[in-house]
Amino acid sequence: MLTEHIRRKKSVAPVSEDPPEKSISRPIESMGPIKPQERIIEIDVLRGFAILGMVIWDFRSISYGNYASKEGFDYLVCGIIRILDFDNTVYPLFSFLFGWGIAMQMMRSHARDMPFVSMYLRRLLVLCMIGVLNYFLFEKGDILHIYALIGAFLPFFWNRSNRTILVSSALLIATPALVGSLLSIYMSPQLYGTGLGNALTEQLVISTNYMGMVIARMQDFIETHTHPYVYVSNLDILGLFLLGLYVGRRGVFQNIPGNSRFIRRVLWYSLAVGLLWLGWDFAMRQLEIWANGDSGWLMPVYRLLNKWSVQALVKLYSHHALSMFYACVIVLLLQDNRWRRYLRPLAIAGQMALTNYLLKAFIASTIFFGYGLALRGKLGCALGEVLAVVVFGFLIVLGRWWLRRYQFGPVEWLWRSLTYLKFQQMQVRIS
Repeated sequence: MLTEHIRRKKSVAPVSEDPPEKSISRPIESMGPIKPQERIIEIDVLRGFAILGMVIWDFRSISYGNYASKEGFDYLVCGIIRILDFDNTVYPLFSFLFGWGIAMQMMRSHARDMPFVSMYLRRLLVLCMIGVLNYFLFEKGDILHIYALIGAFLPFFWNRSNRTILVSSALLIATPALVGSLLSIYMSPQLYGTGLGNALTEQLVISTNYMGMVIARMQDFIETHTHPYVYVSNLDILGLFLLGLYVGRRGVFQNIPGNSRFIRRVLWYSLAVGLLWLGWDFAMRQLEIWANGDSGWLMPVYRLLNKWSVQALVKLYSHHALSMFYACVIVLLLQDNRWRRYLRPLAIAGQMALTNYLLKAFIASTIFFGYGLALRGKLGCALGEVLAVVVFGFLIVLGRWWLRRYQFGPVEWLWRSLTYLKFQQMQVRIS
């Protein structure tokens, strides 16, 4: 299947001379890292949007101490962010884009009949090391090492049909909810893993110096990652990788005008599924009120629907679908030149997505933890989100300055150089 797909890719038109930001059909032409002039602005903007969402999430999350308030302007801001659902959509979007990137690398290598597996495994190994260092030094909630570990399963799907990939994606997204429900029935919370990762208490975060926090994160890492729950609970990420692989195979981002009908269809379907959780939550609240005043069949129905596995399934599919809705909206907006100008700053952040991911963890931990400014729990939601926007603006300004001088972000350069076992050209080539 993969070989046939690559042959079809080889038959596309030659490289266009149009500016690189235009959404045109582009062939996959080499195994090496993508050149700056070959970048797809839609992908960079989506990555930048995901980074923005992560910063917003960090600066209002419990892990950094900005607890949601139930009064005043804080309540209004938290309500808006909750409706937009950045908390649950940006990481799925980031995962989807990671899967798409893997598909592009795979097709570039096969187009030249070059080996891919060794390069891919090196890429995952380097990413895992970067992620583990981030976990130890800055952020307990690092996702990069999880991507590397889960990504090791992708080779099992490379030669599968598109239909198999889509079905597998849907099933894998449901896996954390279904397995978690089974484990919760037959095991105690300590055994099946929901009690893991609680070693970094609020008192520890506030009172411990930097080296003490590094040691505490190392201990937490060992406790968490020697338990199977951390891997089972993240299998939906593999499902999103497969979704990105499917979109990469279809060449959606290589020819957006030709796939606009498909993108619009996905937009409306994903919005319908994405709104399912809001409707479900409202309906369950009403059903609970009615069931409490009824001695008949309503209470058994409420208890059945209120089971953890059912709610978790609805929530998972809704959040992941909403992330695809955001992706479709942004991609379609970028086909308009005016919106393209408005959203261009996100592309700057997206070109250095890996560097910015690590930078936002460093900045947030320095602001909120005891070894830094110790602002944990002192800002509130509204002021925290203002600070988040300021930090993201700083990342864009820094990125603009850096990319005028260099082709890649510093961490991207390191990742590419170690992956290809060759120092990559860093400075911008002036023609």
